[in-house]
Amino acid sequence: MIGHICNTIYQTIIVNPLWKLYFYGPSVMQVGFWGGKHPSEICQTVTTYSEVFWRDNVEQCQDIIKAKFMSFRVTVEVVVYFALLYHLTKKASNLCILLFCRCRRIKEKLQSPRPRPIIYIPETSALPMQILHNVPPLRLKYGEDESIQAPDLSEYDHKRN
Repeated sequence: MIGHICNTIYQTIIVNPLWKLYFYGPSVMQVGFWGGKHPSEICQTVTTYSEVFWRDNVEQCQDIIKAKFMSFRVTVEVVVYFALLYHLTKKASNLCILLFCRCRRIKEKLQSPRPRPIIYIPETSALPMQILHNVPPLRLKYGEDESIQAPDLSEYDHKRN
């Protein structure tokens, strides 16, 4: 069942366009494709027999044409195969290099000593003892009498709620 579906897709996407190209594609000075010629004309060109002979021997002519087409098809398939193989190998090697570099960076980060975070906890009881997210660092203000005053935290009250 799946093989039949895959074969149908392959025939539709690959073989049918190649068939049209091979038999109806342009021919420049008899080099290239057949340019829509009648099968007996194709067989006359390929062999030494006349077109009249091939009109009488249609089945043999069809066999020759199918063999020529299969030769063309196999050539295209092999070229596409090696092109895909080249590109996939190139992508896979680039991916391996990328992963190797990232693994090396991660290993270097894990082996390097981590700096310890510096936490400032004020000693005055007027400051709240909680973690405030997205709050700029607090600065102590000096009053008129040069004593230390607690900063005004009213602007941060809405962030706590």
